[in-house]
Amino acid sequence: MNLNTKRAEFLIQQLCVLVVDDSPFSRNIVRSLLANIGVKKIIEAADGIAALELIREVSPDVVILDWEMPLLNGPELVRIVRSP
Repeated sequence: MNLNTKRAEFLIQQLCVLVVDDSPFSRNIVRSLLANIGVKKIIEAADGIAALELIREVSPDVVILDWEMPLLNGPELVRIVRSP
């Protein structure tokens, strides 16, 4: 294993990923895929409103976001997060 591979593995393990999807099944699939590549800190939200709160509290490195959700959908959430 070369130095770049070890560094990449280390960086992946340090990531905090927020998975936002109204489907528990989909969240579970994404969680499994992330865990398989080495992500240790995976947080889930079932809707855009819960995601907004978690983004403010946890400040994740990556957000994996479903586009079609009730209450606050993906595009609306992205607009809110990007606004100053």
